[in-house]
Amino acid sequence: MKKDTKTRRQPPKDIALVESALSKQFPNVAVKRPNSLTLRVRIIDKCFRKLSKVARHEMVEPLLEQLPEELQESIYFVLLLTPEEVATSTMNEEFENPAPSLIA
Repeated sequence: MKKDTKTRRQPPKDIALVESALSKQFPNVAVKRPNSLTLRVRIIDKCFRKLSKVARHEMVEPLLEQLPEELQESIYFVLLLTPEEVATSTMNEEFENPAPSLIA
C-alpha cells in the first residue's frame, strides 16, 4: 500500500507555540523564521483600527509574555496591521519577501 506523501508538515515547535499563544485572541497570525536565530510575527486585525502603534503592542505584549523567555528573546519584530494597512506597509513587504539573511 502506497503512503500518502502529501501529508501536511507541521510548523517547527517554536513557531507553533507563538501562533498558538496569539491566535487565541487574533485569528490572522503569521510567524516566520528568516534565519536560525530569529522569528518574525505579523498580526492583521481590524481591532487595531484607530489605535496607536503603542496601544497595539500593549494589546499583544501580555500574550507574548506567556511564552518561554528564550522564545520571547528570539522574536525579532512584531508587525501589527489593520487589513487596510497591509497593501501599503513596507514592513509587510519585508515580512512577505525578506531580504536575504547573513545569518544561516
